[in-house]
Amino acid sequence: MQKIIVSLMFLLVFAFPVAAQTSLGESYTTDVGTTIDYPIGWTLELEDNLVVLTQGSSSRIVMLDYPLVSLLANNRTVPLDSLVEIVANEVIGSAIDSDRILFDTVFNRELARYDIPTRGSNASSAVVAVKFSNNRIGMLVSINVRETTFQSVLSTFDNINPTSDDIILQTRIAQSAEAFIFPSGGRFSYPAGWSYTPQRRSGIEYVTLSAPDNGAAMILFDTSERVGESVALDDVLETANLRLAQQFAITLDDTTARTTAIGSREGLRYDATVSQRGETYDAEVTILRYSDNGVGIFVAYGNLAAYAPDINLVLSSFNNLGAILNFVN
Repeated sequence: MQKIIVSLMFLLVFAFPVAAQTSLGESYTTDVGTTIDYPIGWTLELEDNLVVLTQGSSSRIVMLDYPLVSLLANNRTVPLDSLVEIVANEVIGSAIDSDRILFDTVFNRELARYDIPTRGSNASSAVVAVKFSNNRIGMLVSINVRETTFQSVLSTFDNINPTSDDIILQTRIAQSAEAFIFPSGGRFSYPAGWSYTPQRRSGIEYVTLSAPDNGAAMILFDTSERVGESVALDDVLETANLRLAQQFAITLDDTTARTTAIGSREGLRYDATVSQRGETYDAEVTILRYSDNGVGIFVAYGNLAAYAPDINLVLSSFNNLGAILNFVN
């Protein structure tokens, strides 16, 4: 596949750093040592393992640190341009022309970039994957940001700390995490030893996770394509036409409904029972809001107390990355 090799754009930006680049006065360092500088006056927020930098209501830069990039790649070695294509497809909501991915080396670090078409704006939007000094890969997504500002931020985005393959997002995942991404963009991570079975029933995408000793199980439904942003959590099952009792032998106790929080995201939790292979198990059902206001449904059953760390890990990671990045539409 033919790629465009770009050098003039970066030559113009980096040849005269004093005149061309924006002055940066703020700095942030992640838990794994990745650093990024950004202009004074910009706001930094943390959202579900993402760093989001914003100026006003229209300009923002979203940072994906290398643990999250590893999850996107399902913990495999993936070329820079393939990572750019994965994320750009999610941002735009359709397949991009991969021949428009640009390559260069800036400050001795390899870089791939896709420019997102914008209309009537003096600023640019782009998806960039860059190899850090420690050979890990980070990514930035810019939306309506002046090119000189973006290049200045990009030049500081790096990690020089030695790493090992067992560092991914948090300690519980680190030992050997695996990740699953739904076709619609919903994703979650789960511990080593757990098996997963993607399934589809009555047009509903879901995944069943089973513990190594079958002592517990989880079922995750991605309903983001069926449920709109304005739907209240207690109306999700009806709106999604998801009949848990009839279709999945999951019986809710409506009298136990209670609000909960998954990080900064709202949730609604029920006690329930699950019938499988002639046995009935205690369960919890959580209807949770994604960071973009989409919705997922999480069911855990079996020995919930013994597997609480694993269950909490999966639940806290259950979100929609593509929707988080989808600031263009």
